[in-house]
Amino acid sequence: MDTVWLIAGAGALLAFVALAVVFRQRPRVIDTPDAGGYAASPAAARDEGPAKDDDPPITAGDILKRQGADKFLEAFADWVEQTAAEQFDMVIEDMAAMTRLADAARAALPKLLAEGRAVIELPYLLADASGPKHFRHEFDLADMEEGVVSNAFVDVPELLRWRGSERGLVALGAWLQAEVEKEIRGDLDSDETAVLRVVAAARAAWADYQRAGRARIELAGLPVAGADPVDFRRDIDRATMAEAERLLAEREADAED
Repeated sequence: MDTVWLIAGAGALLAFVALAVVFRQRPRVIDTPDAGGYAASPAAARDEGPAKDDDPPITAGDILKRQGADKFLEAFADWVEQTAAEQFDMVIEDMAAMTRLADAARAALPKLLAEGRAVIELPYLLADASGPKHFRHEFDLADMEEGVVSNAFVDVPELLRWRGSERGLVALGAWLQAEVEKEIRGDLDSDETAVLRVVAAARAAWADYQRAGRARIELAGLPVAGADPVDFRRDIDRATMAEAERLLAEREADAED
């Protein structure tokens, strides 16, 4: 009997030592109510399940996607994570830090859309041998749109509609994207810079059209695969807008089928 108890005690001791080694090797995230006034988010304690060697890397956007977020919020969260990684000059892999970034992106996006600017501030987001790492960044609408387009397949009318633009502007964006794609003989959503340029051009043209009943769009140096860049020019009038409305209606009908 003494031998059985001795073996059992030795096994328990070995298990305890093994667990201690595992937990000492885990990366630390400083997350305390006394650290800069931050209280831990409920989402930070959410169990994301054990990681597997063949699992794809988890991002802040992935966390929100699992919670049912749309692709715009998911893409913005990934942009916030990338900004933090660039600030720290490191890849962020810690799940608790990733969850804080995801929660911060979710909270910041409505303010960004409503006020045009928002600040994300996460003290003690990470810590390493050099000490704690604090994240603070001010985002504006241009940052947000760049982040969304660079992290998701978003076309011009889709981005305009998501931003709450009126139907006439969304229609003009759909028409303008179709015209540009004819000119460059390719899909616009493969070039994030071009998408943002067309969005800006559509907004400017829509403002001119509402004021004067006509507008002119000029986009110089649009990239063409395997060929020289092209300069794009179009005049906008009432006939153009009628065509744009028809095109948008067709897109909407196709999406419903």
